[in-house]
Amino acid sequence: MAEPAVVAVMGSCITRDNFNSRFNPGYRDRFTCPLHQNQTSLISLMSTPIEAPWRPTREMNDYDRWNVATELDKSFLAEVVALQPDYLILDFFADAFFGVAQLDTGEYVTDNRWKLRRTDLYRDWADRGRLTRVKLVRDAEVYLPLWEAAFEAFVRFARDRLPATTLVLHRGRFTDGLLLPGASRPTSLRDHLGPKRRIPVKRANRRWAELDDHAATRVDAVIDLTDRDYPSFPDHPWGPFYVHYAMEYYPRFLAQLATIDDRLLRRR
Repeated sequence: MAEPAVVAVMGSCITRDNFNSRFNPGYRDRFTCPLHQNQTSLISLMSTPIEAPWRPTREMNDYDRWNVATELDKSFLAEVVALQPDYLILDFFADAFFGVAQLDTGEYVTDNRWKLRRTDLYRDWADRGRLTRVKLVRDAEVYLPLWEAAFEAFVRFARDRLPATTLVLHRGRFTDGLLLPGASRPTSLRDHLGPKRRIPVKRANRRWAELDDHAATRVDAVIDLTDRDYPSFPDHPWGPFYVHYAMEYYPRFLAQLATIDDRLLRRR
């Protein structure tokens, strides 16, 4: 039996969860995923690393601390070169959901309100007026050129430093469906999550699709499950959310990746 293909992820849970036995119990028969950059905007990833001490302003577990550290130091770029994976899978959740903040010295960070904003470093930047926040949906005329430049820089990096790696785009979408137990059809997820967690799903999806459409012309393969909606549900392992999909999503993703892998194996 062939060795499992090695996968790196630059994206979010919509991609990484597919390499988790809770979602795809047998994935290790075909793939291994030892490297993941989580919830980082491509604009941030291709920006200058930030070397500054920081402390959490709320309790953080080790995973959250890792998220903040890798957001700032951009170490994923060196680590993916060292790994030389068979596949590098991208999704742009962080750009579509969080956006970025630019420091007055020019560097960009993902404006991650779940992690980076919960540090003294971010609070100091904000209190001193050092941040300019840019959102994809609200500030598309500014955001899209920034993102396109970062994407082109990333592709050049990948082609130069990862010559044997297949770049795969994972098209993403927010769902506004929540399937409750015993219900025959989904209800509104936005209404369930409440005003503080409400997002403009249709507008956000249109902008996310623009990023995907641009990237699709420059990558080697695309995983696209946007032909149907996958509503969230209360018993999702991470709870109901806009990108916590129905469980049938994940084996379908893995099947599409296996098809890509089969096609490439035939060429070797």
